[in-house]
Amino acid sequence: MRQRITWPIIIIVSALSAGLASLGFLPTILQFLIIGGFILVIPGMAYIRLMLSTPSLTRFILSVALSLSLSTFVSMFMVLTHTWYPLGGLYFLIAISIAGAALQIILSPRNQW
Repeated sequence: MRQRITWPIIIIVSALSAGLASLGFLPTILQFLIIGGFILVIPGMAYIRLMLSTPSLTRFILSVALSLSLSTFVSMFMVLTHTWYPLGGLYFLIAISIAGAALQIILSPRNQW
């Protein structure tokens, strides 16, 4: 039970902390570390854990690659549609991450004794 919800909770807390950090109440360096770390790892981790059951290092590397790909896709979409709004892009990545965490909770096996 604990293993089933550990990562989804980490993903949701990271997403919410990135959203709160974007409001500007923290010092700039903390905003950079929280939001940068979120963009670098969390959106990819929300979906890599659904697809692969590989060692942790491989999963981490693939989650960084997928996170960068997702953030590039969101940025390119905003540029091509002339709707450039960086905060909106961050909020979209937060929504993607929370949706992935919810899928992890829903699709995980119920009985892991």
